[in-house]
Amino acid sequence: MAHSILGGAQYDMAQTADEFLAGANAFIVGCLADIGAALLAVVVVQRLTRMQLTKAVRQAEQAAV
Repeated sequence: MAHSILGGAQYDMAQTADEFLAGANAFIVGCLADIGAALLAVVVVQRLTRMQLTKAVRQAEQAAV
C-alpha cells in the first residue's frame, strides 16, 4: 500500500499537468503492485493448504493400516 500512498501524495502536491500525470501513474503502478502481491499471497496460501491436506490424507491412510 506504500506505493499507492506515495503516488497519492505526489498527485496531491502536483501543480502542473505533467506532475498530475506522474502522480496518477505512480498511483496506478502502486495499485497494480498491491494487486500482484495479493494474488501471490493467494497462490502461496492455496499451495500450503494443498500440502497440508495431502499430509493429513497420508497420515489418515497410515493410521487406518
